[in-house]
Amino acid sequence: MSASYWDAGYVILDVTNPAKPTLIRDSSFDGPDPLVRGITPPEGNAHQSEFSRNNEYLLAADEDFAPYRPKSFSIDGVEYPASEVGGGTSQASLPDLTLNGRVVYGGYGCPGQTPIPARSTTLPATLPAGEDAIVVLQRGPSGDSTDTYEACFPGEKANEAQKAGYDAVILMNRHLGSEAVDEAYCGSGGYPAGLSMVTLCISHEAGHALFGSTATYGTPYDDGTEMTGCSTPADCSLGVVGKSVTGTSEFDGWGYGHLYRNSGTKMERIDSYAVPESLNPAYAFNSGDLSIHEFATDPDRNLAYAAYYSAGLRVVKFGKSGITEVGRFIDEGGSNFWGIEQYTTPAGRRLIAASDRDHGLYLFEYTGQ
Repeated sequence: MSASYWDAGYVILDVTNPAKPTLIRDSSFDGPDPLVRGITPPEGNAHQSEFSRNNEYLLAADEDFAPYRPKSFSIDGVEYPASEVGGGTSQASLPDLTLNGRVVYGGYGCPGQTPIPARSTTLPATLPAGEDAIVVLQRGPSGDSTDTYEACFPGEKANEAQKAGYDAVILMNRHLGSEAVDEAYCGSGGYPAGLSMVTLCISHEAGHALFGSTATYGTPYDDGTEMTGCSTPADCSLGVVGKSVTGTSEFDGWGYGHLYRNSGTKMERIDSYAVPESLNPAYAFNSGDLSIHEFATDPDRNLAYAAYYSAGLRVVKFGKSGITEVGRFIDEGGSNFWGIEQYTTPAGRRLIAASDRDHGLYLFEYTGQ
C-alpha cells in the first residue's frame, strides 16, 4: 500500500500481515524545489497517491493552499520561526508584502467567549505608514485552568479578529508540556467562506517574547496571568500592546504533482507537474485555489486524471520520460474539482467522475490518445 505522509513524503508498505506493516520504500522532500527556483527545501505536503496500472510508478499529489511561505519573522530585530496557517491569507497579500507593526494581546478569540479587545481601544486611530493592526491570539484553549471550554479553529479566531477591527492575526502555539516540543504550528481550517484574513503562526516562546515575558510550557496554566505577569483580575493582560514585528514572505507556489519510480529503498522522482498559473505569483491571490488535490490512474494505460481545484480537471500521460498534460477542462463559470475516479461502464466505456465542490458531480470521457 501507499501512504501519503505530508512532510515525511510518500511511503510504500508491505501489509501482507495487516497487524504488522513493514516499510518497503519511501520518498523525501530534500534538496531544492523541483519547480520553484530558489526554494529550499520544497514545501512537502504529501497528500494523496496512486499506483500506476502495473505498479511501476506512483502518481503523487502535494496539496498546498499557501503559495507563499514566511521568509523571516523578527521581534524588535530578533529572528523567530514562523509558518503560515492553512485557510488563512498570506502576509504577502498586504500592500507592501510585509507584516509590520506593534501587536495587541487578545486572548483566545473563540466565538461566544471573552471578546477580543476592539482595535479602536488598543491602537492609535492612524498607524504609521506601512504598519498593520495586529492581534496576537493563543492556540486553544487546552490545559487552561480558567478557560475550560472547547478549543476553536484558527479561522474562527481570525473571524473574531476581523470583527474586532484588526488587519492581521498572529497565532501563538499552546502549552505543549515542554520547551523541547514547542514549534511554530497552530493547526488549520475553520475560515468562513469569503473571509480573507492574514494569519501567521509562531511558537509559544515567540508569543511570550512579544510581550517581554518568560515562556512556560506546562499545564495547567492560567492564560490571564501568564502573558504579562499580572495576578488579578484573570483577564488583565487582554488589550496589552506588545513589541513590534516584521514578517516577510517568499513565493513557493501552490501544490503540484510528482511521478516516482516505485523501486529501490528510496523512490526516484522522475518528474514533477504543475499548471503554469500555479507557479506564477500573479495568480497567488484572487484566482481561486490552484493546488492539485488528487490523482486517479487509468487501469489500462499510463494516463492519470487529476482534480486540480480551480485549475479544473487535468489529464496527463506519464512514463520514463516524465509527465505531459494531454487534456483539461474548466467550466465556463469556473471549476472547483476535489474528488476524482475512473470507472468502466458495463458496455466497456472508460469514464471519469469528478466532484466539483460548487456545482456537484461531472462525468467525462477522455477521447485523446
